[in-house]
Amino acid sequence: MPDKIVGVRSPDIRRWRIVGATLPWGTKSMKHGFVYIIQRVEKDEFYVGSAADVANRLKQHNAGNVVATKYKRPYKLVFQQQFDSLDAAKRIERRIKSWRRRDWIERTISDGEIKVS
Repeated sequence: MPDKIVGVRSPDIRRWRIVGATLPWGTKSMKHGFVYIIQRVEKDEFYVGSAADVANRLKQHNAGNVVATKYKRPYKLVFQQQFDSLDAAKRIERRIKSWRRRDWIERTISDGEIKVS
C-alpha cells in the first residue's frame, strides 16, 4: 500500500496525521524540530529558520530554492538547536525573527544555545 498523508491545511494551522509516510519537509516523524542560523559566506549576514532536517534545508538555501535567501548565496551553517517538536521550533523561530537583534544572534552563536524566557 502506498504511503499517504492525511491532514488539514489552512492559513492558520497545519496538522498532519501520518500513515507510514514521509512528510513534505523531509522527515518521517514530527518528534523533533531544529532552529538554525546560517551565515552568508561572502558577507556578515545571518538568516534564522526552522526545519526537521537542517542539512537538507541548507542544501535548499544554497540551491536557490528559498525565496528569502535566493540571491544571497552561498550560506554556511553556524548554529542549530534541537527542540521537542517542529511546532516548538517554529514558535522559537518566529520569536527570534520578531526581535531582529543582531547582537542576540551573535550571542546565541557564541553561547551555543537559544535562551528565551
